[in-house]
Amino acid sequence: MTKKSIALNLYPNPCNGEFRIDIDLENKVELRVKLFDMTGKLVEDLSGEVSFESGKVSGDIKLKDIKSGIYFLRVESGKRSGAKKIVIR
Repeated sequence: MTKKSIALNLYPNPCNGEFRIDIDLENKVELRVKLFDMTGKLVEDLSGEVSFESGKVSGDIKLKDIKSGIYFLRVESGKRSGAKKIVIR
């Protein structure tokens, strides 16, 4: 069984470590939100910092002490997941 994708949008991109995430959810769910570097190493687990209700929702993320570079933000909930590339200046 394959995972269904979660539609998400990140902006501004590139950013300075502060950005907004938009997600379209079918219902209220617990999300796991994680940031990975280009090698696949987990940089930050943001799961407890972001909560979403159902529908089209937004949340602000403020990364602390993050180095400039290219990262991937991965969002998972049950059998659904999604990922987007984000550039930190």
